[in-house]
Amino acid sequence: MAGVRAVVLVLLCAIGCLAAPGSAVAISDSGGPVLFGAAVQARGGQTSEQAIAALEGQLGRTFDLHRSYWRWDDAQPTAVEQDDVAHGRIPLISITPQLHDGTKVAWAGIADGSQDAVIGAQADGLRSLGSRVILIFQHEADIARGYGTAADYVAAYRHYVAVFRAHGASNVQFGTAFTPNTYATSIASWYPGDDVVDWIGADAYNFAGCAPGLPAWRSLATAASAFYQWGSARGKPLMLAEWGSAEDPTDPDHKAQWITDAITTLQHWPDIRAVSYFDGQGSCPDWWVDSSPAAYTAFAAMAGYPIAHGQPSARLTVTASIVAAGDAVDFSGEGSTGTHATTGSGIASWQLSFGDGTATRSGLGQPPAELSHTYPAGSWTATLDVTDRYGLSATAHTPVRVAPAPVVAEGTPAQSAGTATLPAWINSSGLPASYHVEWGTSTAYGSVSSEHALPALGWPQAVTYTISGLAGGTRYHWHYVATSAAGTTAGHDMFFTTPAS
Repeated sequence: MAGVRAVVLVLLCAIGCLAAPGSAVAISDSGGPVLFGAAVQARGGQTSEQAIAALEGQLGRTFDLHRSYWRWDDAQPTAVEQDDVAHGRIPLISITPQLHDGTKVAWAGIADGSQDAVIGAQADGLRSLGSRVILIFQHEADIARGYGTAADYVAAYRHYVAVFRAHGASNVQFGTAFTPNTYATSIASWYPGDDVVDWIGADAYNFAGCAPGLPAWRSLATAASAFYQWGSARGKPLMLAEWGSAEDPTDPDHKAQWITDAITTLQHWPDIRAVSYFDGQGSCPDWWVDSSPAAYTAFAAMAGYPIAHGQPSARLTVTASIVAAGDAVDFSGEGSTGTHATTGSGIASWQLSFGDGTATRSGLGQPPAELSHTYPAGSWTATLDVTDRYGLSATAHTPVRVAPAPVVAEGTPAQSAGTATLPAWINSSGLPASYHVEWGTSTAYGSVSSEHALPALGWPQAVTYTISGLAGGTRYHWHYVATSAAGTTAGHDMFFTTPAS
């Protein structure tokens, strides 16, 4: 029993004690766990929130971390951090002292206090999240240009942390992210100090010679060796704030093997407590985790391993977040995962609150793959709480909206000889819908247009329909009729009179 208690204490410290400078973390021979996450670039018109949700959906798990990048004049927290907290991810953010208009804020100007109002607003905003945040001030400062010297950076970093502490933002932990070469050459000039750094980080890549002047193929162990050797002597948790590999054009399986080898490296480097893969385009075009089928398979395997679950996660998904009244909502919590467990395992107990005042559901072991619930009309938030086998808890929130029948509002028609263009605005409340127009010389109408589709948008959509062959000096009645799964709505009877012939 004492051995079990010792393992529990080790894992509790690995997850909860990292804010304390100098905390040592012991692990099992198998390595881990590490906080596992990614920076996920949006593509195909996605938002950042949609991009990470899509990757998580493919992997069937929730990330421990979500990496994002912000500029000096981005108000904190953004919708991205709020979404992370709602899904149980730790926001891992970088704030660079550069404005959106390109103006750089000198490190000396930060150190002398002239930017304290901006820093204080950032601190207040991130404190309001009420959840753990890992913040990197100026990632890759060692290769940044136009901000100042290494001494200026150290002074700015130390002052930045002091302002956050003065504003009571105790939920924010501070990290660094230097390039690996700096750890081999000049880290003493750049390191801000153990009293202000909670996480020591590096960005380690296998560039595979993807562009002139970039290193040839190298393993993660080679790329990050100097960082690990220097950082592990500090008694701090280490972090790969960015890491990734390009493809080898001569071997389609080489990147996949690189990722697989990285797992072994992490198992032998116990001081690395967090990793965030760079899933996107950068100095090489193919950092994407799915740059090849083999690479994605290797990454998905890594994401499922126990070492890649550094904290418990509650994962609550729905078949549809917008439904019609009377339709059941099917929830699944099967992707919830305990600390240091294979994806979809390690949960000891769970509780699901539907958020509408009805009785909660609960049970032991993994949450079910399907739990149905029928809501009344309105907007609701379902909450899943899980506790893992080490007594650690996690929560996830999922919004659900029961949409009403479409709302139709007609406008004033525009007439020309024998024709009239009829405008309207139709709100289908996020459900796919269709509409048609009815018109005639009485409220019985008589003429009906063909059916037209409306996309599933959550705001009023402008539509028009032109009728022709109208007689002069005649009153015509008309209205729109819209239909979705939530019902059918006929608009108000409208009329106009054509000019006399």
